[in-house]
Amino acid sequence: MTVGIVLVNYNGLKFQNDCIRTLYEMDCREFEIILVDNQSTDGSVEKTREEFPKVKILEMGDNLGVAKGNNVGIKYCMEHGYEYVLLLNNDTEADSKMLSELLKVAKESEKKIPVSKIYYYDRPNVLWFAGGEINWNRGITVHYGDEVEDKGQFDEQKHIEYAPTCCMLIPTAVFDKVDLVDEKTFMYYDDVDLCVRLNDAGYEITYVPTSLLWHKVNSSSGGAKSKIAIYYNNRNRFYFMNKHKEKFPKSAFAFTFFSRIIKVTFGRIKTPNNKYILEAYRDYKRGNMYRKDF
Repeated sequence: MTVGIVLVNYNGLKFQNDCIRTLYEMDCREFEIILVDNQSTDGSVEKTREEFPKVKILEMGDNLGVAKGNNVGIKYCMEHGYEYVLLLNNDTEADSKMLSELLKVAKESEKKIPVSKIYYYDRPNVLWFAGGEINWNRGITVHYGDEVEDKGQFDEQKHIEYAPTCCMLIPTAVFDKVDLVDEKTFMYYDDVDLCVRLNDAGYEITYVPTSLLWHKVNSSSGGAKSKIAIYYNNRNRFYFMNKHKEKFPKSAFAFTFFSRIIKVTFGRIKTPNNKYILEAYRDYKRGNMYRKDF
């Protein structure tokens, strides 16, 4: 088999089978789906096993997080001889040519890491991702075209600095040269860190506008303003910046620190969960990484 599609699941009953259904409707059949389940309790594993008996299900018995869950899937693909691993969010739905278009680009060069054009699921022609970069002055990522209606203005295939692992096709041989996903992050910024290390190793993250995907954004974390999203985004932002501190100007650290203070002090009225920013910073300083139990 050519591709192992890795889906990490944590209580994805509402959307997981919709994702898998679109994968089996693709024009490319050279894949196996590997579902890494992080101790779901919503019946999503049973529902998937019932509807899609061909899916390989790896039940972890604990919530390992997105980063370690992806690593479990990557290791499975490496051990079973897959040429590529496709890291894919299970709250997405794929176009019929999504994988075949990625493979077409991947086969042009062993250095290429192809990624899809991604839309908001509830606004089918509004872009969520059409390429991306890292803002080294702020320690954040930028999605090209986010919230913009697609009129063909992002249809150029190109080498980009950053892409989320929402949909990323990686030759398994890459992981002989690049370390696996950083499990300390648990979730969020794991993809940014991986992109930096891929770039440093000479690989080319390649935006493929003919490969299409629709994303139910923030379905797993409860939304961008949830305590989970705010905590992990802030803790891991500090961690990521320190890990790659040689790439950042000193002003980036000052901006990040003081902008967090402003959010905690003045932003809690509009966004009450901003109170978790302080806890995120404390845990980062103490080296308390991996999973956080609230």
